[in-house]
Amino acid sequence: MNRTRQIAEITTFATLYAVLTWVFAPISYQVFQFRVAECLKSIVVKRKHLMWAFVVGNALSNIFSPFIGPWELIWMPFINVLGAGSAWLVGHRFPCTKGMALGGALYAVWVAFGVSFMLYVLFNLPLLLTFIYLLVPEAILIVGFSPGMNKVNEMIMKRFD
Repeated sequence: MNRTRQIAEITTFATLYAVLTWVFAPISYQVFQFRVAECLKSIVVKRKHLMWAFVVGNALSNIFSPFIGPWELIWMPFINVLGAGSAWLVGHRFPCTKGMALGGALYAVWVAFGVSFMLYVLFNLPLLLTFIYLLVPEAILIVGFSPGMNKVNEMIMKRFD
C-alpha cells in the first residue's frame, strides 16, 4: 500500500473518530463515558497504520472535553499508542474475527486503565472500581463491533488493496 493511501485512511479514521465523539458529546465526556467512536478501534489489528488515526482522533476529540489539559491531550493519546500497538501485536496473529476481538479486548483494557488512572489522579476516584466500570462499555464497543470492523477492513481491501 502506498504512503498516500495510508495517510488518507489515517485522516479519514481520525476525523470519523473525532466527529463521532463530538456528535455524541453528552455521553462521550462524562466521568463514566460511553464513546460511540470506540467501535472503530479494532480495525488496527488488520491495518496497523491506523493506530495513528486513533491517537490523532483522540487528541482532536478531547479538545472539547470538560477536562481538557495534559491528561486529555497527552496522556490519553499516549494510551492509544499503547492500546493500538498491543492490539496489533496480539491480534494480527489470529484469524480475522477472532484476532480483531482479542486485539480489541486488549485495546479496551488499555483505554479503561488510562481513563481510570487519570480519574484516580485528578478526582481520587477508586482505581479498580472505576477501571471495571469503564471496561464494560469499552469491551462492548471495541470487541462487540469487531465483526463489523472486520467487514469494513474486507471492503477496503477488496476495493483498494
